[in-house]
Amino acid sequence: MKTRLSLFILCLSLSLAGKVAGEDIQVFQKKESKNSLYILRLYPAGTYSYAQYSRKRASFDSGNWQMKGRKLTLKSALKRHGSNPLLQTKHYLHAKGIYTGFLAMTGLGKPEMETAPSALAQKDWTWNPLVNRGFVSNGTYKATEDGSGVGNNPLSPIYTTPEKENTLSPDAAAFAKNYFISRAAHYSPGYDAMLRSHYSGPDHYQRYVNGKREHWNNDTSLGFLSSEYETVIHESTHGVNSFSNIMVLPGVEISLPTMKLFKSSEFGSLVPTSVKSGIFRYETYVSDKSVVTANEYGIYGLMDEFSAYCNGVRSCLLAARTALAEKDTTTARTFVKQAAGTHFAWYEFRLFAAWYLHHAKEKYPQTYTALMNNKPARTAFTLLDDEFKATIRGMEQLPLGKYGWAYNTEYYRKTYIQVCLTELEKEEVWLNGFRVQGVTLANYKNYLK
Repeated sequence: MKTRLSLFILCLSLSLAGKVAGEDIQVFQKKESKNSLYILRLYPAGTYSYAQYSRKRASFDSGNWQMKGRKLTLKSALKRHGSNPLLQTKHYLHAKGIYTGFLAMTGLGKPEMETAPSALAQKDWTWNPLVNRGFVSNGTYKATEDGSGVGNNPLSPIYTTPEKENTLSPDAAAFAKNYFISRAAHYSPGYDAMLRSHYSGPDHYQRYVNGKREHWNNDTSLGFLSSEYETVIHESTHGVNSFSNIMVLPGVEISLPTMKLFKSSEFGSLVPTSVKSGIFRYETYVSDKSVVTANEYGIYGLMDEFSAYCNGVRSCLLAARTALAEKDTTTARTFVKQAAGTHFAWYEFRLFAAWYLHHAKEKYPQTYTALMNNKPARTAFTLLDDEFKATIRGMEQLPLGKYGWAYNTEYYRKTYIQVCLTELEKEEVWLNGFRVQGVTLANYKNYLK
């Protein structure tokens, strides 16, 4: 008997160790009734989120978790933590769930919270499974702007930024990373893998507010994080790209040969001052004062930014489509808003590339010839150009009813796009010569030989 018990405890210990050390998000739930649900998510970075749901309200707690032997300990990072009962008693982790006592875990009792379906790992706490809805506002699910809902349920995700008690400090970066990976896995499948390998979050990049550079203040409120989705995808795409590599889409990367290139700012001699001032991203990326890769590394640097903007907008299109499939128009508009602010980079970087080729032909004929013989670069540019264009068309066709993009497309055209279109009428010939006819995502490898 003693031997059997020892073997049992050994197997139990191994089961627990494997579960805790795993890379997947662990999810547990307790459903008291059809109107009451509790969900705990343990993230591999050592942070957790805990939510209590009714059909009309939700309360939230987050913080850090750790294992000591078989004992699970949670430490909240919030002053108000929704009366999380897991903070007050001892709990033990098992493959079947979370138990309030060691003996109960050995088979003499039922788990306090049962292991939940893995699909819940792809959701964040703002998703209420009871009503199949997304964001909350001050803990309350409210009616939609247009009165629509899921089935007979008029509840809808209208979200306002939570108070600062939703801000973590020591593990804010890990919390944010888990959030973006989980969000990408659900809304933009494919980009989650990119984030796992080349993540660049708000703790990595700089933000500018009214022209002033600001460091991230560890804000993990859902209002802030949800607004940074496109930026995180954009910056993480830069992590995949390099001087010798361009990502067209997740899983589609093209190696570029080394070649000598001049700075992008040199083509400024072709551009009237009035046109320069009328292009939103000119000063940042290709002016004489610019020190970013789009300037320093010529057309390769331009393609790096072209790739980042393309994938940022594309990820939002995929996310909006997912949200709409779930009848969640408010979340869809959240993604569309982010895409709207960056989609016109397609026109800008096409024009920058055209000016670069034009200037190369006139001032650096050897470089121009080398670029025209550079099959990988021409192929990558063509695929990015086509994908970015298709993404914008897809955004315009989203079925968002009377709201359309939910933003004034005519405003973007007049303010940011028209100046580029006017110049592209004169410069498009350079892009037409550089693009590769007939190349697609299905056959592009044949053009690299």
